[in-house]
Amino acid sequence: KTTALERGDIVQTVTANGSLGAVQTVAVGSEVSGKIVELFADYNSAVTNGQVLARLDASTYERELEQAEAELQSAKASLKLAEANFRRAGELRALELVSQADYDQAEATLAQAQASLQVREASLNKVRVDLEKTTIFSPMDGVVISRAVDVGQTVAASLNAPTLFTLAQDLRQMRIEAQISEADVGGVEEGQAVTFTVDAHPTRTFTGVVNQVRFAAITNQGVVNYVAIVDVDNGDLKLRPGMTANASVVTAKRENALRLPNSALRFRPPEGVAV
Repeated sequence: KTTALERGDIVQTVTANGSLGAVQTVAVGSEVSGKIVELFADYNSAVTNGQVLARLDASTYERELEQAEAELQSAKASLKLAEANFRRAGELRALELVSQADYDQAEATLAQAQASLQVREASLNKVRVDLEKTTIFSPMDGVVISRAVDVGQTVAASLNAPTLFTLAQDLRQMRIEAQISEADVGGVEEGQAVTFTVDAHPTRTFTGVVNQVRFAAITNQGVVNYVAIVDVDNGDLKLRPGMTANASVVTAKRENALRLPNSALRFRPPEGVAV
């Protein structure tokens, strides 16, 4: 087979597969236990930083708050009595009407009352913090991509914070974690252009840019790969997290060069012809 030389662009690419994901994903959990009484966000809900996402039943923490406030008032009363007793003990000690031991005891009782008041104040502040945590807020602007609870469900935060929502920061900017084989990774660098397709839009070609080539190797069944992070513009929101991307990284390109197909450089004689 022969072909005529022609001028055009020559592009060298490295193929790779990877999954699409959000640039930043945050799991929103609950630091306290309780029953979900209200939900204010669902799948695909756009949320803003500080927006209320859910509320837990706060009745238990409200009762604990009332108890802590009562204990604080009791500690204040005890401190007031200890101060009065210490003041009288000081006056009587000056007149040598009480022993030094009684005066020291009054002073120690005052110190204990002061410490007890500090403990009650700290306990009250802790209960107030727990009560505030029954309202779950969004930590950032983004989109809800997963909701793990329903109204009426009880969440337990005894050992770790259970996940209630998973938020993606901004799906208009996404990235691909592409697997580059060790044979091809030497030609992949930051800033190189990337084209890719997804099965959901087989007739459309998307573009991206290599942002990072990680040094850590990933070995799977004896095959060594390296992860390349590709930044992708998803302004029309056609791409979704989890989609598989079939990517081609442009490692070299020559414009207006003389070119011909590789098949024109090979010759295979017909069968039976002596060579």
